[in-house]
Amino acid sequence: MKVGCADIAYPHTDWVAQIDKNDGLGFTAQTLKREFSDLVEDGMVALPDALTADVASAVHINRMHFLAGRRSWRLDDGKSFEVDGNVLVLETTAVERFSHKAYTIADGLLGLEAAVPDIWISMMKNFMTMRGLVWVYQPSRPGWRNSLCVDYYVNNKLSDLDALANDPEFAQQKRLGLFKNLLPPASIQPSHGHL
Repeated sequence: MKVGCADIAYPHTDWVAQIDKNDGLGFTAQTLKREFSDLVEDGMVALPDALTADVASAVHINRMHFLAGRRSWRLDDGKSFEVDGNVLVLETTAVERFSHKAYTIADGLLGLEAAVPDIWISMMKNFMTMRGLVWVYQPSRPGWRNSLCVDYYVNNKLSDLDALANDPEFAQQKRLGLFKNLLPPASIQPSHGHL
């Protein structure tokens, strides 16, 4: 998708900030919108007036992380996750949304969101391989799926924070105190709002 001189589909730098160390067992990160100029990623500056608005819009989109939100990783004793056996659990969890309407449109045409579990599963498998870890079969909880020895759960039907709070998996994480900073502090959360 090319608009003027800025190609919003071209690989570019994403900016992420660590916001928590998850009790020394992992970390939580938040995606950021780049707020400074980068000539390589933003394209040319001198443009005809007719292109300025389109390119400015493309630059604005390009400075956003494709999926805005927060992601957490944690490696902990299985008991911390209510998992049976003498095992370690590597869990990653995310609350995210498309950061711009352009990405939502692209998802509708190309099914981008459907590829997200495969990307996360690949990252999990790479971590396990690099650390010499072995997958241990666990019975899946309701709503969970398995691919390439990785159990995963996706709920992309959540429309607001109340729906998220009522999701059984998020409720378990909150009850167990696993990912304390997955959501923004209550002081800046809307009572009802799109994630």
